[in-house]
Amino acid sequence: MKSKGMLITGILLIWFVIISGCIKENKETPSETPVTEIPTSTPPVEKISEINGTGTVKFLDFEGGFYGIISDNGENYDPINLSKEFQVDGLRVRFDAKKQENVASFHMWGTIIEIINIERIQ
Repeated sequence: MKSKGMLITGILLIWFVIISGCIKENKETPSETPVTEIPTSTPPVEKISEINGTGTVKFLDFEGGFYGIISDNGENYDPINLSKEFQVDGLRVRFDAKKQENVASFHMWGTIIEIINIERIQ
């Protein structure tokens, strides 16, 4: 009978240790200084980087293959929306685009852009 009591006591002790380890203690203290937002007269301006120029469409055979634009000033651009009709290796183009600041690409080549306007040139 004594061993049953010790067994139950041991099981309860282990159970208590396991349960107490699972309880999260909140040690955050409220900020002593209240924060007040001060309204501004104008909303923040979103920075839009516009890019325009001429260049050559190039098929790049890595990372699954994709079309990029190498501008005449040597910059590399990775367009996210280059239409099929412009996906021609060696095609000369004039383009207007917006730089995409918050977009990632697995190509890891050039500046990521969204084409606004594009046309073939001779």
